[in-house]
Amino acid sequence: MARILLAIDHEANRRLLAEELAPDHIVLEGSAAADLAGDIDLIVVGGPVARRLSRELVLTKRARAPIFLPVLLLASHPELRTDSSELPDAVDEVISLPVRKAEMRARIESLLRTRRLSRQVKRHSDDLQALVYGLSHDLRAPARAATSFARLLREQYGDVVDETALHYLNRVEDAAERIQDVLEFLQIFAALGRSQVNRYPVPLDDAVELIVERFEDQIGASGAEVRVQGDLPEVLADPVLLDMVLSNLISNALKYVEPGKSPQVDIRGEVSERHVRLYVHDRGIGIAAESRTRIWQPFIRLHGEEAYPGTGLGLPIARRAAELMGGKLDLVSEPGEGACFRVELSLADGG
Repeated sequence: MARILLAIDHEANRRLLAEELAPDHIVLEGSAAADLAGDIDLIVVGGPVARRLSRELVLTKRARAPIFLPVLLLASHPELRTDSSELPDAVDEVISLPVRKAEMRARIESLLRTRRLSRQVKRHSDDLQALVYGLSHDLRAPARAATSFARLLREQYGDVVDETALHYLNRVEDAAERIQDVLEFLQIFAALGRSQVNRYPVPLDDAVELIVERFEDQIGASGAEVRVQGDLPEVLADPVLLDMVLSNLISNALKYVEPGKSPQVDIRGEVSERHVRLYVHDRGIGIAAESRTRIWQPFIRLHGEEAYPGTGLGLPIARRAAELMGGKLDLVSEPGEGACFRVELSLADGG
């Protein structure tokens, strides 16, 4: 039986709905923020509660993701007009009062069916992630062994074999190292979402500065210029996931430049009422229009390994990490202007 929370201030409406649902479901009642924290399959809210707890509803739904937690709003026409700006984030379906019992039951069953499907999808996804994680872990040992043996052969017999044999050994060692890199990124990709996401206020200034310092040697060797424009605010983020996002974007900005040119990277932020948009803009080779969606697919590489080494997993990992924090990662530049990526996260002050 599904557990349905009735967060409705109007006592008569709440009682009638409870009586209607009780034969087939477990009915809970409560209209405070603390009531949203329980084991709930569906939340039915009245207009005043939706207005009062809109932010708490959004945060609760995000915390339960990727499992869908449906919220159904029961409201009169005046309340619908009042709450319209908050409905997209906090509410999944709206029923205007008065409503027929048959329609109410049909809408509730539809939302509960969607929730059940989301649970099934998550179970399948978890199984697939576990398989990929296990395989990538088990295959790293043979890859390391291949690298070690190729290196030993070159060190011990390099003076007795010809240049062709040395070339082949180098190719074997390079290929084994690349396999290790792919397996490492694949393990990271499979592990995303398996551990708990801990979001709390993180100063973006400090996070960006840490990443830039990490690439200090590469910046110095390439003559790169990395400019951070203005002060950056605090965001609600998981520090480990935020590091994944920023490391990937700044690394790519330093890497994808034309031969002989020094990278130029501009980092700036924009603050809205509840969100921060961080832009990482380079002046590199850019991304062709036909490839703007392909870059988010795992193992898709737009350039040869010799020109720009990589695994094809960096951007998919970065986008998934941003989504796990309740944010977004998009490409917003036009072809011919380098690449500009936008990370959108919740503003810490906006909770």
